[in-house]
Amino acid sequence: MPGGMGVNLVKQYSQAGLAGRIPFLSAFTVDETTLPATQDAALNLLAGAPWAPNIETPLNQRFVEAYEKAYGHPPSMYAAQGYDLARILDVALKTSGGKKDTASLRTAFKTLSFESVGGDFKLNRNGFPVRDFYLVKAAKRADGKYVTQMVEKILDNHHDAYVKDCPLK
Repeated sequence: MPGGMGVNLVKQYSQAGLAGRIPFLSAFTVDETTLPATQDAALNLLAGAPWAPNIETPLNQRFVEAYEKAYGHPPSMYAAQGYDLARILDVALKTSGGKKDTASLRTAFKTLSFESVGGDFKLNRNGFPVRDFYLVKAAKRADGKYVTQMVEKILDNHHDAYVKDCPLK
């Protein structure tokens, strides 16, 4: 549950004394958009995500540092995805020789491959990303800010389950 529903769920989960007794794994409930509201109630709760602020690559470290300097708070997965999208468009335009027509960009997307803030990235033939996914947990940094932290990579170059059924070539 994203947003307010997720915030309420995490707070009620904590108030009910379920933390550490019943596993909690989310996709959109525990992230940098909800952690400022859930704070300690979310600590150590788990989520699956294609990105985390503590992924130790030079690109991700530069992104997180620049984002925090500009906005005063840690970036969310959505900010990371927006950053990657801008980079995707940049790579596609360079690959297409600056051509912006649909056919040129479609061809560029088919061969697109680059390092995203979350690791290697390319598009499958059906247009869905092929990327890494991580187990992350909610944590409190030494500076008091709440973030997700990568615990371990759980999927490497993962593609969606339906690519084999896609008629696109």
